[in-house]
Amino acid sequence: MLRRRRGNGFIKLLTAILVVGLIILLFWSVRGMVKSTNGEEAVKIVEQFYDYEQEGDFGSSWELFHSLMKERYKKPDYVQTRAHVFMQHFGTNTFQYERSEPERKFDVQLVEGTEPLKEVYLITVTQIYHSSFGNFKIVQPVYAAEESGDWRVLWSFQKSEDF
Repeated sequence: MLRRRRGNGFIKLLTAILVVGLIILLFWSVRGMVKSTNGEEAVKIVEQFYDYEQEGDFGSSWELFHSLMKERYKKPDYVQTRAHVFMQHFGTNTFQYERSEPERKFDVQLVEGTEPLKEVYLITVTQIYHSSFGNFKIVQPVYAAEESGDWRVLWSFQKSEDF
């Protein structure tokens, strides 16, 4: 005669709870890795953009713009204007910059009349200039969004910005 152990039900329940807990932990771990990877990619593209700008390589920085930015600024105009304003008017050849940590945002409309972007990372960039007009800082919210598998840089043109 076989006897049933009363502990079998408890062990099965405990095992099920443990398996479900491990699955939830694995889900959150993978989700966290994907999130941090996107944030890291956003930081990389913004830093690359401003590294080019520091060098006065405005053509290369323009290439890192999102298509919404490229529609707003044609490459020759952007290159000429950036060089003219920063190098000639400000009387400086370069600048230093600092950035904030990336902040993930959803459904953000950066240009009036366009569809909101589903996911972007906001990074505040502070450019520090030592110019013929003295020392000053430009603080600008910069956004990074994925477009066709590549991360791209955008600026906001909404009038409701807090800046």
